Amino acid sequence: PPPWRCPPLPSKGSDLRHLLGLFRFLRDRAYGGADDGLWQAGVGRLMDPASPRAALAAGLRLRAALARTMVRHTKDTINLPKPRRLRTLVRPLPHEAQTYNTIVSFTKTNLFICGVDPTNPGPRHKDSLQNPLNRRFAMEAVNNIQLACCGGGKMLVNLKHEYFTETINWLRTLGAGAAATARVAEFLRRARTGQTTPCGGRGLAGSEEGTGGCGRRLR
Repeated sequence: PPPWRCPPLPSKGSDLRHLLGLFRFLRDRAYGGADDGLWQAGVGRLMDPASPRAALAAGLRLRAALARTMVRHTKDTINLPKPRRLRTLVRPLPHEAQTYNTIVSFTKTNLFICGVDPTNPGPRHKDSLQNPLNRRFAMEAVNNIQLACCGGGKMLVNLKHEYFTETINWLRTLGAGAAATARVAEFLRRARTGQTTPCGGRGLAGSEEGTGGCGRRLR
Protein backbone atom coordinates (compact mmCIF):
# COMPACT_ATOMS: atom_id res chain seq x y z
CA PRO A 1 0.00 0.00 0.00
CA PRO A 2 1.18 3.57 -0.63
CA PRO A 3 2.63 5.37 2.38
CA TRP A 4 0.51 7.85 4.29
CA ARG A 5 1.33 11.47 3.63
CA CYS A 6 0.34 14.43 5.80
CA PRO A 7 0.44 17.54 3.62
CA PRO A 8 -0.43 21.02 4.88
CA LEU A 9 -4.20 21.24 4.73
CA PRO A 10 -5.73 23.99 2.58
CA SER A 11 -7.63 26.72 4.36
CA LYS A 12 -10.59 28.75 3.17
CA GLY A 13 -8.21 31.47 1.98
CA SER A 14 -5.88 29.19 0.03
CA ASP A 15 -5.44 30.15 -3.61
CA LEU A 16 -5.12 27.86 -6.60
CA ARG A 17 -1.32 28.02 -6.52
CA HIS A 18 -1.37 26.50 -3.03
CA LEU A 19 -3.66 23.72 -4.21
CA LEU A 20 -1.41 23.02 -7.17
CA GLY A 21 1.54 22.61 -4.81
CA LEU A 22 -0.58 20.28 -2.72
CA PHE A 23 -1.34 18.00 -5.68
CA ARG A 24 2.33 17.95 -6.63
CA PHE A 25 3.26 16.97 -3.11
CA LEU A 26 0.73 14.13 -3.26
CA ARG A 27 1.99 13.16 -6.74
CA ASP A 28 -1.51 13.21 -8.13
CA ARG A 29 -1.70 11.50 -11.52
CA ALA A 30 -3.83 14.24 -13.07
CA TYR A 31 -2.46 17.45 -11.60
CA GLY A 32 0.74 16.42 -9.84
CA GLY A 33 3.12 16.56 -12.79
CA ALA A 34 5.70 19.20 -13.54
CA ASP A 35 3.63 20.50 -16.47
CA ASP A 36 0.74 22.55 -15.16
CA GLY A 37 -1.00 22.76 -18.53
CA LEU A 38 -3.69 20.26 -17.54
CA TRP A 39 -4.21 22.15 -14.30
CA GLN A 40 -4.68 25.43 -16.08
CA ALA A 41 -7.07 23.88 -18.58
CA GLY A 42 -9.12 21.95 -16.05
CA VAL A 43 -9.09 24.10 -12.92
CA GLY A 44 -7.40 27.36 -13.83
CA ARG A 45 -10.67 29.01 -14.92
CA LEU A 46 -12.25 28.54 -11.49
CA MET A 47 -11.96 32.26 -10.75
CA ASP A 48 -12.90 33.45 -14.25
CA PRO A 49 -15.80 35.90 -13.76
CA ALA A 50 -16.37 36.14 -17.51
CA SER A 51 -17.47 32.51 -17.83
CA PRO A 52 -19.63 31.27 -14.94
CA ARG A 53 -20.23 27.91 -16.60
CA ALA A 54 -16.50 27.32 -17.06
CA ALA A 55 -15.91 28.33 -13.44
CA LEU A 56 -18.59 25.87 -12.29
CA ALA A 57 -17.05 23.05 -14.31
CA ALA A 58 -13.58 23.88 -12.94
CA GLY A 59 -14.98 23.83 -9.42
CA LEU A 60 -16.52 20.40 -9.95
CA ARG A 61 -13.23 19.06 -11.30
CA LEU A 62 -11.33 20.47 -8.32
CA ARG A 63 -13.84 19.01 -5.88
CA ALA A 64 -13.56 15.59 -7.51
CA ALA A 65 -9.76 15.76 -7.39
CA LEU A 66 -9.75 16.73 -3.70
CA ALA A 67 -12.26 13.99 -2.86
CA ARG A 68 -9.99 11.48 -4.60
CA THR A 69 -6.82 12.47 -2.74
CA MET A 70 -7.99 13.66 0.67
CA VAL A 71 -10.18 12.23 3.42
CA ARG A 72 -12.01 14.43 5.87
CA HIS A 73 -12.62 13.16 9.37
CA THR A 74 -14.64 14.65 12.18
CA LYS A 75 -15.10 13.56 15.78
CA ASP A 76 -18.28 11.76 14.77
CA THR A 77 -16.46 9.52 12.29
CA ILE A 78 -13.58 8.52 14.57
CA ASN A 79 -14.22 5.46 16.74
CA LEU A 80 -11.65 4.48 19.35
CA PRO A 81 -11.34 0.80 20.23
CA LYS A 82 -12.42 -0.27 23.68
CA PRO A 83 -9.56 -0.41 26.19
CA ARG A 84 -8.02 -3.75 26.95
CA ARG A 85 -7.31 -4.47 30.59
CA LEU A 86 -4.75 -7.06 31.58
CA ARG A 87 -3.90 -8.20 35.08
CA THR A 88 -0.48 -9.69 35.68
CA LEU A 89 0.90 -11.03 38.94
CA VAL A 90 4.49 -9.85 39.35
CA ARG A 91 6.55 -11.70 41.93
CA PRO A 92 8.75 -9.37 44.00
CA LEU A 93 12.50 -9.62 43.98
CA PRO A 94 14.19 -10.64 47.24
CA HIS A 95 15.13 -7.07 48.21
CA GLU A 96 11.61 -5.88 47.34
CA ALA A 97 10.06 -8.56 49.57
CA GLN A 98 12.48 -7.63 52.34
CA THR A 99 11.49 -3.97 52.14
CA TYR A 100 7.78 -4.78 52.19
CA ASN A 101 8.07 -7.27 55.07
CA THR A 102 10.15 -4.84 57.12
CA ILE A 103 7.74 -1.93 56.73
CA VAL A 104 4.70 -4.08 57.45
CA SER A 105 6.43 -5.64 60.48
CA PHE A 106 7.19 -2.19 61.87
CA THR A 107 3.59 -1.06 61.41
CA LYS A 108 2.07 -4.21 62.93
CA THR A 109 4.50 -4.10 65.85
CA ASN A 110 3.50 -0.52 66.61
CA LEU A 111 -0.19 -1.39 66.58
CA PHE A 112 0.31 -4.51 68.69
CA ILE A 113 2.51 -2.98 71.39
CA CYS A 114 0.37 0.14 71.70
CA GLY A 115 -2.78 -1.97 71.68
CA VAL A 116 -1.79 -4.06 74.73
CA ASP A 117 -0.83 -1.09 76.89
CA PRO A 118 -2.97 -1.44 80.05
CA THR A 119 -3.25 2.30 80.72
CA ASN A 120 -3.75 3.90 77.30
CA PRO A 121 -4.42 1.14 74.77
CA GLY A 122 -4.86 1.57 71.04
CA PRO A 123 -5.48 5.06 69.67
CA ARG A 124 -5.05 6.61 73.12
CA HIS A 125 -1.39 5.59 73.29
CA LYS A 126 0.90 8.53 72.54
CA ASP A 127 3.10 6.46 70.20
CA SER A 128 0.32 4.62 68.35
CA LEU A 129 -0.07 5.21 64.64
CA GLN A 130 -3.81 5.21 65.32
CA ASN A 131 -3.48 8.27 67.54
CA PRO A 132 -4.78 11.35 65.65
CA LEU A 133 -1.73 13.29 66.84
CA ASN A 134 0.46 10.87 64.85
CA ARG A 135 -1.52 11.20 61.64
CA ARG A 136 1.51 12.41 59.69
CA PHE A 137 3.57 9.37 60.70
CA ALA A 138 0.63 7.06 59.96
CA MET A 139 0.31 8.49 56.46
CA GLU A 140 4.06 8.04 55.95
CA ALA A 141 3.70 4.38 56.93
CA VAL A 142 0.82 3.89 54.48
CA ASN A 143 2.73 5.65 51.69
CA ASN A 144 5.82 3.54 52.36
CA ILE A 145 3.77 0.34 52.18
CA GLN A 146 2.23 1.45 48.88
CA LEU A 147 5.67 2.36 47.55
CA ALA A 148 7.05 -1.01 48.60
CA CYS A 149 4.20 -2.75 46.74
CA CYS A 150 5.40 -1.00 43.57
CA GLY A 151 8.98 -2.15 44.03
CA GLY A 152 10.26 1.26 45.07
CA GLY A 153 12.63 2.08 47.87
CA LYS A 154 15.24 0.15 49.81
CA MET A 155 15.58 -0.38 53.54
CA LEU A 156 18.77 0.86 55.19
CA VAL A 157 19.12 -0.35 58.78
CA ASN A 158 20.76 2.07 61.21
CA LEU A 159 21.17 0.64 64.72
CA LYS A 160 23.42 2.51 67.14
CA HIS A 161 25.52 0.51 69.55
CA GLU A 162 23.91 2.20 72.57
CA TYR A 163 20.46 1.01 71.48
CA PHE A 164 21.81 -2.49 70.90
CA THR A 165 23.21 -2.56 74.45
CA GLU A 166 20.04 -1.05 75.89
CA THR A 167 17.88 -3.77 74.32
CA ILE A 168 20.06 -6.61 75.59
CA ASN A 169 20.21 -5.13 79.11
CA TRP A 170 16.44 -4.64 79.05
CA LEU A 171 15.88 -8.31 78.25
CA ARG A 172 18.20 -9.41 81.04
CA THR A 173 16.49 -7.08 83.52
CA LEU A 174 13.08 -8.50 82.66
CA GLY A 175 14.32 -12.05 83.13
CA ALA A 176 14.45 -13.26 79.55
CA GLY A 177 16.25 -16.56 79.18
CA ALA A 178 19.77 -16.84 77.83
CA ALA A 179 18.58 -18.53 74.64
CA ALA A 180 16.00 -15.82 73.93
CA THR A 181 18.51 -13.05 74.64
CA ALA A 182 21.08 -14.66 72.35
CA ARG A 183 18.48 -15.05 69.61
CA VAL A 184 17.58 -11.35 69.78
CA ALA A 185 21.24 -10.34 69.87
CA GLU A 186 21.97 -12.42 66.78
CA PHE A 187 19.02 -10.85 64.98
CA LEU A 188 20.28 -7.35 65.81
CA ARG A 189 23.80 -8.18 64.62
CA ARG A 190 22.48 -9.50 61.31
CA ALA A 191 20.25 -6.47 60.85
CA ARG A 192 23.17 -4.07 61.39
CA THR A 193 25.07 -5.73 58.53
CA GLY A 194 22.09 -5.67 56.17
CA GLN A 195 21.23 -9.36 56.59
CA THR A 196 17.74 -10.68 57.11
CA THR A 197 16.35 -13.24 59.51
CA PRO A 198 13.55 -15.61 58.43
CA CYS A 199 10.38 -15.34 60.44
CA GLY A 200 9.72 -18.45 62.49
CA GLY A 201 7.26 -20.82 60.85
CA ARG A 202 6.70 -18.77 57.68
CA GLY A 203 10.19 -18.14 56.37
CA LEU A 204 9.50 -14.48 55.52
CA ALA A 205 12.77 -12.56 55.45
CA GLY A 206 12.82 -9.28 57.37
CA SER A 207 15.17 -6.86 59.09
CA GLU A 208 12.75 -5.50 61.70
CA GLU A 209 10.79 -7.15 64.47
CA GLY A 210 9.35 -6.46 67.87
CA THR A 211 10.61 -8.16 70.98
CA GLY A 212 8.68 -8.75 74.17
CA GLY A 213 10.13 -8.68 77.65
CA CYS A 214 10.40 -12.45 77.63
CA GLY A 215 12.50 -12.36 74.46
CA ARG A 216 9.76 -13.66 72.19
CA ARG A 217 9.84 -12.24 68.69
CA LEU A 218 6.75 -10.31 67.70
CA ARG A 219 6.05 -10.18 63.98
